[in-house]
Amino acid sequence: MYNKYSSIRKLRKPLILLLIFNTLYLSFYHYFGNNDSQLTLLNIPLDSTNLLAEYATTDANYTKEVDELIASIEPPIVTSEYRIPKRTNQIFQDPRLTFGLILNHVNQNPSSSIPFHWSDWVDLSLLNNQLNKPVEKRLKCLDILNHIHLQFDKDRELCRENTRYFGCADSESLSASELQEYGVDSHEQLPGFIQFEHTVFSSTEYVRNLQGKTYVLASMPIPYKVIFMNDKGEDLVFDVHKERIDKLKDNYEKSKIDPVVEFEKLTQGSNSYKPKPIIDIPLSDFEYEKEFVLESIKSLEAKPELDQHQKSYLWSMKKSIAIQESSDSETRYFNEATMTVGNGNEDSGWHYDWRFFNGKLRDGARTAIILERLLRNWFRFTEKYGVVSWIAHGPLLSWYWNGAIFPYDNDLDVQMPIKQLARLGELYNQTLVVEDLREGFGKYLIDVGTFIHNRDISNDGNHIDARFIDVDTGVYIDITGLSNVLVNRASRYDGRDIHDRRKHFYKLNDLAPVKLSMLNGVPCYITNHIVQNLKREYRSGISRKQYQDYIFSNKLNIWVHTSVLADALEKNDYINSSGNISNLQMKFLINEMTDDQIYQMLSNNNQLLLDYQLARSVRKFHAKELKYLTSFTNKGRAIDNDDITEEYKNLLGTVTLHEPFRESLFEYERVNGGLDTFYEEYNREIDSLTVS
Repeated sequence: MYNKYSSIRKLRKPLILLLIFNTLYLSFYHYFGNNDSQLTLLNIPLDSTNLLAEYATTDANYTKEVDELIASIEPPIVTSEYRIPKRTNQIFQDPRLTFGLILNHVNQNPSSSIPFHWSDWVDLSLLNNQLNKPVEKRLKCLDILNHIHLQFDKDRELCRENTRYFGCADSESLSASELQEYGVDSHEQLPGFIQFEHTVFSSTEYVRNLQGKTYVLASMPIPYKVIFMNDKGEDLVFDVHKERIDKLKDNYEKSKIDPVVEFEKLTQGSNSYKPKPIIDIPLSDFEYEKEFVLESIKSLEAKPELDQHQKSYLWSMKKSIAIQESSDSETRYFNEATMTVGNGNEDSGWHYDWRFFNGKLRDGARTAIILERLLRNWFRFTEKYGVVSWIAHGPLLSWYWNGAIFPYDNDLDVQMPIKQLARLGELYNQTLVVEDLREGFGKYLIDVGTFIHNRDISNDGNHIDARFIDVDTGVYIDITGLSNVLVNRASRYDGRDIHDRRKHFYKLNDLAPVKLSMLNGVPCYITNHIVQNLKREYRSGISRKQYQDYIFSNKLNIWVHTSVLADALEKNDYINSSGNISNLQMKFLINEMTDDQIYQMLSNNNQLLLDYQLARSVRKFHAKELKYLTSFTNKGRAIDNDDITEEYKNLLGTVTLHEPFRESLFEYERVNGGLDTFYEEYNREIDSLTVS
């Protein structure tokens, strides 16, 4: 006879087992899905040999196909030969012409000084939009005032009464001496206005471009020196004098010129790249008392003759001491291309030097090129000239994840001891560094602030001590010096007495010794304590696998935007009940992607493919170095490992300077038309402004 209770008893055991299994599964999922410390363990597979995926793939052929996809990437080229155009009255600049003529002249007439005018070194051709128009049709100061954001009526009233209140002067109002200072004979040779200094008032992207370019054309001081970097030997170092290259152009009889050919005629010898694997930094490098500055002033004043660098450095020290001994405040040194947020613009402009701003970083490919070249040329310069610095803040966090720069971050930060910063200021301030011409035509200005000798916490916006500025874009590396001047505050920060001017405090062994590594394939240095420094600054940043709309892929070892993932996945798998992309579901799906989906995603997105190529090239090295630099507690929490083993030193001995991964910025923008759309938008927007 059928007994329902007997049937239930038979089912009881399986039901209990199922309940236990579900409980264990949910506990496991909750622990590993939500415990940040455990996610750290999943970051990089230390023993993985599969370059395509962290886990076994379903079809080994896809690894081969991805290899073929990467092999199909064209290596960067440099289009260096240039046909010289006929002379026109328009502003025209091409670095191949400038560098070619200057180096050709030096080849024929050896000289320690070269002609320099910013219009020959930076592309100011957008000003032709105004210069091609009759004088009465050119924009004046009051015309652009209508497109500047003024929060208070009083400011608007003052600006209308005197446009110099916001750093603007109509060209027609300039005196003869001012015109002479700007290097022109009449106001017709200038746009309708000149921005002679920075204004704190924000404006549109296009007005900011116009303001910056008028300043560089007319008011920007020339650098003290120019260094042409040479990766294979001695650099070319020149003093400069203010002069255009027109005479060189008139004297050059050929129709073509190649700056790389001229460069290689001047560069000889060989230079083996051997960066120090470990650099110990003594505490004395962080000591910088007022007495030391006063002694440095006396030492320079005792010299019979000073060069431009020394004069500037002496003035900087005196200015800093004067501020310390008075109730005056420091003036803010660095100024950015602040833009009005709203009406479709979300970029406030705080990541661009206002003088060299050349459009927002709206293109991921352009951004990646700019940041990679900034890093490459900064650390190449510092290695060659014995300046010690290391990556910090966001770049150090991005390094921890996969040895690459975050695709969503355009901040680059380095730190250095105050004594190294002072040396940078004394010897290299206002030096224009030109990248090795065989790799591209990038130009970078070393700009050291006036008040680096004051080491207290800044209340005047001078938290950044120096910048390494890409003069073609305005994007820069922030450079901050560290000192132990405020030792009386160390007790408030667990004995950490080394600090910058923005309340970041460290112990000496948090920083030193610094160790050789690579970021984006570029040799650089990292601090001694990585995990501790990052946890103190970013808390769960070393384990959180999602930031805004970017998710970290364990399989690819890169960050991927959800919109890119969406194109590769089934829509029904990631759309939530509201019809939006579910980032929670995306976090699960990204590591469940099939090889076919991965292949299609990489083949359809060249920028992502380049990111993957870079991450793959450094993956094994980065996994190994993390194995030496960190260890884990019984609870799975990452901690720093101070031991420097011979195996680790041997690993660092493999670090070398590779060829650039991406094409040069010049190749991208000027040869391949990467900025054509922006130029069209600029001309259209500027033409739409009303001229009074």
